[in-house]
Amino acid sequence: MRWRWLWALAGLVGGWAFLGWHPPRVTVAAGRPLVVLDPGHGGIDPGAVGAGGVLEKTVNWEVTVAAARVLGRRGVAVVLTRQGDTTAAPGPYLVVRDLRYRAFLARHRGATLLVSIHSNAEPSGRAVGPIVYYYAPSLASRALADALTAPLTAVTGIYHAPRPARHLVLVEAGVPAVTVELGFLTAAADRARLTSPTWQARLGAAVAQGILRYLAERGG
Repeated sequence: MRWRWLWALAGLVGGWAFLGWHPPRVTVAAGRPLVVLDPGHGGIDPGAVGAGGVLEKTVNWEVTVAAARVLGRRGVAVVLTRQGDTTAAPGPYLVVRDLRYRAFLARHRGATLLVSIHSNAEPSGRAVGPIVYYYAPSLASRALADALTAPLTAVTGIYHAPRPARHLVLVEAGVPAVTVELGFLTAAADRARLTSPTWQARLGAAVAQGILRYLAERGG
């Protein structure tokens, strides 16, 4: 029990440590949206590991970059929470600190929304398909989850209804925020898609399409 308290305290202190550090702002025209895309994990944190050593952090990064490219071509300003194969927060790595930084970045930048991109895993190997999680108290987050679910379903042919969650990044983002689980690295069919450059581009385009749909519905 003592060690649990020490770990919790370390997470809190680590979460506060970056608050005096301010990343440069992105110049966005007044009234225009700013999207924060959060490729989950990175650096020393690989995330889930699939058969053959497939790393979640790599899949998340490739799909996030694909989504960012599509949004950029549509004139939407995009900020990524990490640059390449690194953790997100500056300084020593603590998982809670890193998660809090991702949410802090959305608040500090004045983001319109945050989409955290991940790949799923479960022990049976039977679960497949993308799932979008949203912060339940936020109706806007639910609307964003609905907007993302539709194109992901169209691309994969697999439908899962959006699910409420209290992921730390979603709770602390301060803006409409969702976690997109692209598929399951523990399922052979999903793993084949998630590791294919063609499919990574398609999934990224689907994420971008969902974001654009949400912005259009909100007048962004």
